[in-house]
Amino acid sequence: MLANKNNSLCLAALVMMACQHKAPEKPNVIFILADDLGYGDLGCYGQSLIKTPCLDQMASEGLRFTRFYAGSAVSAPSRCALMTGKHMGHAYIRNNAKNVFLRKEDTTLSQVLQQAGYVTGMFGKWGLGDSGTTGDPVLKGWNAFTGYTDQVKAHFYYQKTIDKIVQGKTCSVPVDSTKYTYEIEIEDAFRFIRENHRNPFFVYLATRIPHAELIVPAGDLKQYLDKDGHSIFQEVPYPGGEFKPFDKPYAAYAAMITKLDKDIGRLLLLLKELGIEKKTLVIFTSDNGPAGGYDGQMKKYFSSSGPLRGGKGNLYEGGIRVPFIAWWPGTVPAGKTTDVPAAFWDIPATLCELAGIRTTTFPDGISFVPLLQGREQNIQHPFLYFEHAVPWELSFMQTICEGDWKLIKTKRNILPAVYELFNLREDVSESHNLASLYPDRVKELEEKMKQEHQAPVLKVFDYSFLPDAVSIPRTVWRDEKGEKGSLTGYYFDGKNFDRLVYKKNDTAFHFIWGNGSPDRLPADGFSVRWKGSICPEETGTYNFYTAADDGARLWINGQLVIDDWNAHGVEVHQGSFLLEKGKSYPVCIEYLESSGGAEFGIGWKKKNIDLK
Repeated sequence: MLANKNNSLCLAALVMMACQHKAPEKPNVIFILADDLGYGDLGCYGQSLIKTPCLDQMASEGLRFTRFYAGSAVSAPSRCALMTGKHMGHAYIRNNAKNVFLRKEDTTLSQVLQQAGYVTGMFGKWGLGDSGTTGDPVLKGWNAFTGYTDQVKAHFYYQKTIDKIVQGKTCSVPVDSTKYTYEIEIEDAFRFIRENHRNPFFVYLATRIPHAELIVPAGDLKQYLDKDGHSIFQEVPYPGGEFKPFDKPYAAYAAMITKLDKDIGRLLLLLKELGIEKKTLVIFTSDNGPAGGYDGQMKKYFSSSGPLRGGKGNLYEGGIRVPFIAWWPGTVPAGKTTDVPAAFWDIPATLCELAGIRTTTFPDGISFVPLLQGREQNIQHPFLYFEHAVPWELSFMQTICEGDWKLIKTKRNILPAVYELFNLREDVSESHNLASLYPDRVKELEEKMKQEHQAPVLKVFDYSFLPDAVSIPRTVWRDEKGEKGSLTGYYFDGKNFDRLVYKKNDTAFHFIWGNGSPDRLPADGFSVRWKGSICPEETGTYNFYTAADDGARLWINGQLVIDDWNAHGVEVHQGSFLLEKGKSYPVCIEYLESSGGAEFGIGWKKKNIDLK
């Protein structure tokens, strides 16, 4: 009898222990990604002109990050970092590019969660693979999808079709072209949550708001109009171009953000209605910094970057630091902020830990579950690394953030690299370049950059070909009269030196006119010819480099050294010539501007010294 009693006690103890060690319930996850929304576009991050009451309340009930970073400065690579957990020095997709999709071997967060029993739904802009490619949403772990696989097509809000997963295949389905397609995505997301709220689910709500096209239904726009129907902002009307003309783009931008804010409020109410708010983590953030709007000035008008410098397309804080709010009643501490640095490639590691998934698939990331649970984040990144390129400039940027220090290295075509060092704690607006004061710090951080950058798989993302050239010193130039220090420049209206407008001597030879032009010349269709001679200070074979948008030619001593007389974005071309010290060689340099941007530069690098 005593033995039976003891056995019963042991069994009860084992049952209690089993209950205590029961695997925690997998939380639902809703990850909301805005598109081109800036660090300062929300009220809880300092915005005063755009109304975001629901997100402000979400922040007051959750955890707000003040040093959270997107994956990149533009869309596709940022989303690649989010889905694959790799920073830009390791990722497969490192910039926006045509016909570049995730490969079969690029395992995504959605695939891992799906394999672990999650029902997965994605709504909005995918941008990592079209239907029938290796990056097709069906192949990358999505049970449901409504939106657009093509990120360019996603720019337009009124369309005749939308992409969906239908019977296990991603395809385009017809929709009412008068319907604001963002609303279709939102309603499908709500429907998905209702239908799957009894199972662990992962919703990726990659909303296209507030990316251009800047347009919104009339009912949403009304709140930013006065009683006469005029915008309450100081508008710069959009005359048309990629999108239809519109006279109230600033009001539309604000209304788009407020519309998204209202839908997030509806979403949180839905979770409470379904009784799942305490087992659902909701995250809100943006894919990169704010764009400038149609006129390039809108982010300044709204202070969309807050106190930060820059915006979309660059690696200053305004381009990569984004708002980030985590909401999970009963788990995430309410009304708190954290300045612990974290980034998109930490998301997969974090969500996998919450789901009880052990994986080595995302080695770049560090789980920040302790922060979400109100504990100390003892394991942090020693530094964060980013890289980004601007293809039409042939400009390659790298940055590394280590503690309070941040180094930005910019290599623009043939120009020498520019180094900018900032102390973010003392100078969050990155106004004071300290590189010259701390050369050892620059050298140390640059070495870490080199370690983090792996050569990209795709040539389109590889900028290692940019030459380590230097500017040609003015001391070697002679103008047409033989005077030292410059070349004689002839500036023409017309692509083929049609009409001479003026001539002047130039001493430096890297011109970045952008969409403009030299004084008194048209913005499109001009040409320049520089004439004189070059008298080197050392004997040797020199590599000459031109960087031109559009064409360039170089003659030395009557020999055509560089011949690039075509219309294109910035390209680098080179040619070699043996020069003897003290000898004067006739030089002619020609530049062609056809249309669009305008840039020209010339540099050199000595290959060797002729010992004779």
